[in-house]
Amino acid sequence: MHSYYVDRDSTQQVGVPALHQWSLNGTPNFVDNEIISGIEDLQVQFGIDPTGNSGSATQYVDAFGPAVLPLGAQIVAVRIWLLVRSDVLEVGFTDNSTYQYGNRALANGTVADLNTAGAAGKAYAPADGFRRVLVSRTIMLRNALGT
Repeated sequence: MHSYYVDRDSTQQVGVPALHQWSLNGTPNFVDNEIISGIEDLQVQFGIDPTGNSGSATQYVDAFGPAVLPLGAQIVAVRIWLLVRSDVLEVGFTDNSTYQYGNRALANGTVADLNTAGAAGKAYAPADGFRRVLVSRTIMLRNALGT
């Protein structure tokens, strides 16, 4: 079993976020491994076929939270977003972008810190000197029943 999360501090440098993986090591204990530093945010959504017949994603729901799948629905795709940040500030640069992805929407407001209470679902407007790139991937599941 594997579980992924974003830590505020990399094992290499305090203040640099990092993507981590918890793995069950065969005993009742988990092993925590840092995968890569500089990952500031991770969002995951499931693409569903509400009827379970077509095998095509017609709706995307958050992987975490209160989303309820309709009876007979099938997960046929996964969308993943990673917000990657540089490790050091760049002098003279300000990131004035507003990042909207996954469930982070401007309609819900904006936050300047992903770690504050109430940041979930809000667009991210960092206004700092770190360079960022948002990467995403949609993965179609081959073992979907409708296909």
